[in-house]
Amino acid sequence: MLIVLAALVPRLRDFTRPFDRALEGRRGAQSTLAALNFERLGLGAAGGYPIVNLELGERHDVEQRVWDQPRFWLVDDAASPFVAWVAYKSLDFLSPRDWDDAWLAGRAPHGVEWPVRLPFVVVHVGVLLALWWTLRYSLGVGAALVGLALAAATPVLALYATLVGSEGPAALCALLGVAGYARWTRSANTRDARLTLVAFALGGCMSWASVCFAGAVVVHAALSGTLARAWTIVGGALLAAALPLTVHAIWARHVAERLGRSTSAPNTNAIDVVTPLSEWSPQHVLDAFTLPMLVVA
Repeated sequence: MLIVLAALVPRLRDFTRPFDRALEGRRGAQSTLAALNFERLGLGAAGGYPIVNLELGERHDVEQRVWDQPRFWLVDDAASPFVAWVAYKSLDFLSPRDWDDAWLAGRAPHGVEWPVRLPFVVVHVGVLLALWWTLRYSLGVGAALVGLALAAATPVLALYATLVGSEGPAALCALLGVAGYARWTRSANTRDARLTLVAFALGGCMSWASVCFAGAVVVHAALSGTLARAWTIVGGALLAAALPLTVHAIWARHVAERLGRSTSAPNTNAIDVVTPLSEWSPQHVLDAFTLPMLVVA
């Protein structure tokens, strides 16, 4: 617990900082803008997907009428809308009551940064605890403490703690899924199998990365010679991760056709995921040690 508390010190340093033009600030500002448009147009206006138009014009503007012409909406359907929903509900529940009125009036809203970041900081704490739990069961208490300490000290993970995105929730689901699989290989307990399938299914509701993590479980079963015995659970994990992604792809295409626009490329967010590893500003010099530390962890 002391390691987790120490890990929160650098992670909460910029918790209330205004959004900037770097990755973390850009993601937060985009999610806040999507929340504003959820307030303007309703949660289901674009099938639940976030609309990120900065300006929609007046409600009944004869010249623009962006409000009434969905083909002009910038809909982010490259990934599941789960992150946008969480940010919107957190902002709506925790932010000052006039946050949307201020923005609509052209004033910069104040106090919206920490409500948007809060759910993802909580999830990140869950990631650290899930990492410790997974390593403790698989490799023992000593390895779990070392892995947790390295994860707590890894600079790029401090950035991801306040990142408004699917990376944190997907990592939490992946760790729980791997933990369930590791427990099942030793006990063949039905409860552990259910944990694995539910975790990968939830991960698929948030990110395409869930399929990659499920694929890693399949590879591990094949290399360890347990694929014949474990094919039901590893195959189930792969299908559980792929099912919500398939539903998302079909639904996104349907919504795009209904709005008279094309769907976004599914790899749009993948570029942002690796961006922190390539930011070589003076503030990110320590990131040179990120990959080696992750490998050791």
